[in-house]
Amino acid sequence: MNKFKDFFKSILDFLKRSFIPFITILITFFGIIGGIYWFEKTIKEEVYSIMKNEHFKGELISEIHPFIVFDENGSILNDAGGMKFIDDLIIIKEITKYSSTDSAISKIILKPKMILTLAPIIECIDQDHIFSFKSYRGKKFDWIYDVRLNAGDLKKTNRFKLEILK
Repeated sequence: MNKFKDFFKSILDFLKRSFIPFITILITFFGIIGGIYWFEKTIKEEVYSIMKNEHFKGELISEIHPFIVFDENGSILNDAGGMKFIDDLIIIKEITKYSSTDSAISKIILKPKMILTLAPIIECIDQDHIFSFKSYRGKKFDWIYDVRLNAGDLKKTNRFKLEILK
């Protein structure tokens, strides 16, 4: 009977020495894998919820791709982060050679708050008007655009997009 008892005791000692550390390592391994999976899943869900947030999208666009939309009267129609770079926007109109009563934009003077090494891009967003712009440096930080109307209706108020290049 003693031999039988000693045999079970030796098996129990063996299991304590080898099996329990093995189980501990196995539980730790699966715990780490589960933790990594949970962390990755939580991060993905958080990123997706932020990406669906319209306010965040607007903030991101204004930081990465700032622009303004203005009309030929100098009214700012939309600011997507561009006004933090612009101090003033001056629109100069002249009577056209085609009519003594109609005036069209001849110059746009952009007065930025800081130096803009590249000229901001200006384009007309009304599809039925085609303007060409020639940019050059003015005084201090200014950018001056000579504007030429290639085609279109002068009776309409034209809208323009000015995109800041960082």
